Amino acid sequence: MAGTQSNRVFVGNLNPEVSSEDLKAHMGAAGNVLFADILTDFNGQSKGFATVKYRTAEEAADAISSLSGSMLFDREIFVREDRGKGGKGGKGSDSKGKGGFGGSGKGKGKGYGSSDGCGKGYGKGYGKRDGDGDGFDASYGKGRGKGFGKYSSGDGTSQVAANQGRLLYAGNLPFSTTWQDVKAAFSEYGQVARVDIAQDLQGRSRGHGTVLFERLADAQAAIDAMNDCDFQGRRMFVRLDRRA
Repeated sequence: MAGTQSNRVFVGNLNPEVSSEDLKAHMGAAGNVLFADILTDFNGQSKGFATVKYRTAEEAADAISSLSGSMLFDREIFVREDRGKGGKGGKGSDSKGKGGFGGSGKGKGKGYGSSDGCGKGYGKGYGKRDGDGDGFDASYGKGRGKGFGKYSSGDGTSQVAANQGRLLYAGNLPFSTTWQDVKAAFSEYGQVARVDIAQDLQGRSRGHGTVLFERLADAQAAIDAMNDCDFQGRRMFVRLDRRA
């Protein structure tokens, strides 16, 4: 309704590694959070912004005034009233999709797997915004997303399962660091199979990456030794990668 404070807020400048649970916990300082929805790209990576819905408009207003400018995962976030419209995308078989903000819906899609155990799905969704008391606003969205398919690696084990406990996330990396630098540092704790530095569309480092160890014990040793330690002048944090 025009002139009425919404109980939804928009949150921007999120660290790509912030999960919905992390965001919900942080925003909960201002009130009762019903959901925190982080928008992702076609690869399932965070786009760095989200919507958060509170139980009341007063709690949302308090979040704007008290949490905008607060620090979350080494970034200063900004919070404002959500003005987005549109629908949330649909679900395909073995897949999930998201479109714009504002509603939710289900659509028909087709999912397919690949040899690494991951699949992609495409679908169209129809959603309705909850208009906070005075009916529904129709909204449409297309969903295109990434899910888990039915295929696996040659030995019958999915790649995600095979990497579990061995794939680490390394955050707050200097933008100038290379994968060779990261591999050299982590190799002190065991055999490193692969290092990947996340990059933007221009090929520039996004300041975080993953390190895959050959052995579980070596991965845990690296976490214990390197988390919250100085790396090339920045305080690096290291943990198990949540996608593994």
